[in-house]
Order: sequence, then C-alpha cells, then structure tokens
Amino acid sequence: TWEAARVFHDLHRHGVLPGRLHLLDGGFAAWQAAGGAVHKPDPDAPAAPPTAGTLEVGAPDPRASSSLDGIFDAAGQPGRALVLDALEPAYFHGAQRFFDRGGHIPMARNWPLSQLFDPERKTFRPAAELRAAARHVGVQPGMPVHVYCGGGGAAAGPWFVLRHVLGHEDVRLYTGSVNEWLADERGLPLWGYAEPSLRRDTAWAMTRASGMLRQTGQASATMLDVRSEAAYTLAHFPDALHLPAATLRRHLQDPARLAALLAEAGLDPAHEAVVTADGGLTPDAALAWLALQRGG
Repeated sequence: TWEAARVFHDLHRHGVLPGRLHLLDGGFAAWQAAGGAVHKPDPDAPAAPPTAGTLEVGAPDPRASSSLDGIFDAAGQPGRALVLDALEPAYFHGAQRFFDRGGHIPMARNWPLSQLFDPERKTFRPAAELRAAARHVGVQPGMPVHVYCGGGGAAAGPWFVLRHVLGHEDVRLYTGSVNEWLADERGLPLWGYAEPSLRRDTAWAMTRASGMLRQTGQASATMLDVRSEAAYTLAHFPDALHLPAATLRRHLQDPARLAALLAEAGLDPAHEAVVTADGGLTPDAALAWLALQRGG
C-alpha cells in the first residue's frame, strides 16, 4: 500500500539523506513470505519504552512536494509538465467519489496506485514495466511531474516509483490533493472526462455536420457511425458514414488497412471525425477512437 511510501516522502522532504532511507519492497507480506521472524508481544506484558537514537538530516528538498499553485502551473503547460492522478479509474472519471464532487483535476492523466504492484507477490512491478507504463501516461525525460490523489496518500506510490525506482529527478507530491482543491473558495473544477473539450453534443453535431453545410462545402466535421449494419440501416444521423466497430476490430493491428477502410468509407482526413455509437462512450466508440488514431 501507500503508507510506507508516504513516510519515505515526508522524511525525504524534511531532509533525511536519501542514502539512509529505504523502503521494504512488498512490506510485511513479503517479509513473512521470505520466512522473516515475526514478534508477537505478550498482551499482558507492559510495552517496553522506545530506545532513544540519533537521526541525520540534511537540507529539506524543495522539489519533493507540490502546492495548489504548482498544480495550476503544471496543468497549464501540457507537454511541458504533467499532472498525475493516482486514484483508481472509477474515482478519476467521477463514478465514485470521496468528497461532494467527483472527477479529477483538469488535464491530469491517470496512473492508479494498484498498477504499480504485482498483485500476487505484492511487490513493485519490474522497473522495465514501470518505465513503459510511465511513458504511456505521458512522463518524458526531464519533465516536471506533479502527483496527487484524494488526500495525499496514494500519490506517494507513483512519486516513489518515478523518483526512486526510475530515477526521474523532478517529481513532486501534492500533499493537499483533491481535498485541498475542493476546499478552495473559487470552486475549482473537476473533470469526469480526461479531455471534455473532445466531446460533441447533439446540438453541435446538428449544426457543424449538417447536410446543408455539406452541400455547400462548408462542413468541417464528419459523423462516423460504428454501430452494426442492422442498427445503421434502421436509423442513423443524416449524412453519417458507416464503418462497423466489428470491422475495425478485425484490422486493429494493421494501420495501413485501417487507413484504407476509413478512406473507402468516405472519411475526409481534413475533417473532424465524430464517432457515434449506441450511447456515449461505449466500448465500440473507444475502439473506433483507437482505430482512427492508428489509421492516421
């Protein structure tokens, strides 16, 4: 879980030298699995007082933590800085929530804490897998990364992985996280979609993809219906092109064939392509999105 990584972060942030900090990979479960000794105190015996020791600290690390202003700056620089949400997808998209509003900080990408670990061994995944996952969510060499969660706990997981497993220098943990974000008196937004600007509603489609604009050569968008042949034949959006998701699925690993299929369907590469399925963001719509990207 995240507790050990959060303690590691706080000690590091307050100046404990990194060479003197370690995290037991796999925690107590791994210790027991390896046959480590386990102390079971006598519940009737008084607890022994802790033994005093010494602790070396250095200068606090100013780049260990982020702030509300830091998150604002990072979210406003897509491609130059990255905001990562460490919560599970259901929280990221707002289906579940800790507070009165659900969703994620605008422009954030999702790297859930659970994806960092091997579910059986309970240890971190191999560094090569973690590095590939980091690239997938948008981490680039030298890029400042700000990680957050609900209350600053789960985010310590990706912070530790990026900083101390993968060696990414500029990683900051937003300790206030969504809890502080929602407490701001300005009513800061949370997004349910990763990029809500890419959603198109019915009124927009009726205007921008209308037959009148198409007839006069002014249309800038094309509707692509990915439902079944039977559903499309029964009823569809006026002037919508048709390419079933089942067909796209069969050729998903062949970008050249996807490009040919899209061209055969009549899709103008200069137009915005608006995918329509049975209702909203369905698996077929998501698959069509991927196919359009792979098909260029």
